Amino acid sequence: MQDDFGLMQIKTPVIQIPDEKNSIYIKRDDLFPFSFGGNKVRIALEFINDMKKQGKDCIVGYGNARSNLSRALANLCYQFKIPCHIISPADEDGTRIDTYNSKMVLSCDAKFHYCRKTNVKETVESVLNDIRKEGLKPYYIYGDSTGKGNEHTPMLAYAKLYEEIKGQYDYIFLATGTGMTQGGLLAGKAINNGTEKIIGISVARSAAQEIEVLLKSLECFSDRIQKIENYEINVEDAYLCDGYGTYNRQIEKTIHQQLTCNGMPLDPTYTGKAFWGMQDYLNRKCITGKKVLFIHTGGTPLFFDYMNGIQLREVSDNNAVEEAVERLEIMLVPSLSERDVNLAQYAEKLCIHGRVWCHYDMGKPVSIIAGYFNDMTSQTAYLSMLAVAKEYQGKKLASSLLSEFEDYAIQKGMAYVKLEVRKHNTAAQNLYRKFGYEIIDEASETSLYMKKKLKNIGGGKEIYKFLKKVERLFPVPLSEREQLIMLASKFEKYGTVSYVRENGKIIAICAGYTNDQVQRLGYISVVASLPEYTNKGYGKVAVQGFIEKAKNAGMKAIHLYADKENKIALNMYGKLGFVDWIIPDELRPEDKHLIRWIL
Repeated sequence: MQDDFGLMQIKTPVIQIPDEKNSIYIKRDDLFPFSFGGNKVRIALEFINDMKKQGKDCIVGYGNARSNLSRALANLCYQFKIPCHIISPADEDGTRIDTYNSKMVLSCDAKFHYCRKTNVKETVESVLNDIRKEGLKPYYIYGDSTGKGNEHTPMLAYAKLYEEIKGQYDYIFLATGTGMTQGGLLAGKAINNGTEKIIGISVARSAAQEIEVLLKSLECFSDRIQKIENYEINVEDAYLCDGYGTYNRQIEKTIHQQLTCNGMPLDPTYTGKAFWGMQDYLNRKCITGKKVLFIHTGGTPLFFDYMNGIQLREVSDNNAVEEAVERLEIMLVPSLSERDVNLAQYAEKLCIHGRVWCHYDMGKPVSIIAGYFNDMTSQTAYLSMLAVAKEYQGKKLASSLLSEFEDYAIQKGMAYVKLEVRKHNTAAQNLYRKFGYEIIDEASETSLYMKKKLKNIGGGKEIYKFLKKVERLFPVPLSEREQLIMLASKFEKYGTVSYVRENGKIIAICAGYTNDQVQRLGYISVVASLPEYTNKGYGKVAVQGFIEKAKNAGMKAIHLYADKENKIALNMYGKLGFVDWIIPDELRPEDKHLIRWIL
């Protein structure tokens, strides 16, 4: 391959960062000057080079939505005018997410082929056969459909890079997943009789599984490239959390610390997990006075995924709950400390007997809602704590928290939510009134009880599950407008829903209402597809189905609101006959109001 960009010869900088116990250096491969850099650009170049040597003309890669390799392959293939296909499995729990990496893959005209981890082999074989029918000669980066036979090629990238760093460090740390990078470094070390200890922090597999992968890769390298032996494999799996793509508070703190102190972006999937692992390993082993190199393998788009927005999640770890309580209790009136509440004991009680949800921003808890759902006699949930950090107020976090809390209460069979509020805390009382809570009694001389009757219309479970998967795809998450379980129930009982299914599963819906028999005006409330089915026309099919249902219901027109910036959606609606609808005193002037007349 002609390396028009000279990428294969580029050396990235090594910088030292402050550390009291060891001399820590960072090999900044995230600064590799193409497609946000990272180890996978080097590796993708080796794959493309090998493809050309074999006389093939189409790349088939593999990686889920977070994959840095998929992004690098797609971008390079676009530059070199090579057709690119990506086999993309769902996460372990069957879900998919939309990331900056996956968006970049699509923007480079690569084609995703979605599958589950249980049918990867069949998907690879099907895709390869389809490509051959088009007259192309596909190159699957991992060899055969079982992922074997080409382990040696990606290892070349870091076997070569080892030449830059050999003989300078006592330890080398890096994130290890597929084993391509660590395998290449181990091969380079064996070739050059290196003495440093190379430690891979596993981000996906157990140490035993990763070592097995590395052994096979090194054997393949030894057979195909250069005879090597006497290699020592070190993999640490104590930092996996729950597997690939998952992370904990320690990783979040590490990311925040390195960004603020050293200006270095890390991501929670690869480098943040590995850097935390390195720090803990050095401390746990009492290693001091050594020269340590951390290879920053990139993943900057994943860093921005992490940075993008505030994340709401349930918190069950006692330390995390205690941290959130300590950070946010000052927002209560009066604070828990002013009430002489033991914060550690309170947090422990919540963990054992209750439920806690928090919003996080850059690893810091910025809101909390907590309570109990164990009063089955009166079917009443008790809201114990709701607080939002001052600088995050006005962002509808309280609305999101209450929605999550009440949704869970309904799922647990609760009919009411009860809470206690201070008499002089009118701001809190007004907030709760806004969400349907009413004062029912005095709790004490200084406080009041407020209560809300939960509305569970019933039904809509399948729609609810679908909405949970897609709600964050909207500019304003659906749950910030209305409780998802109530929205789903209303669609089920009062609404009109057009489904698109695949193997019995809902993959797209168009939901709204066609019961206005006065103006005979239908309304589309939600149009959405699962992330892996977006931009494939399923949303259009769902809308067409809704139009037909509205026609049968006697509607003379259908209207909807769409985000002015969503060009893809606006284009779709235009093709389906929707036009601008300008009315006085528009309820949502920030959005595009569209109407389609039914003939």
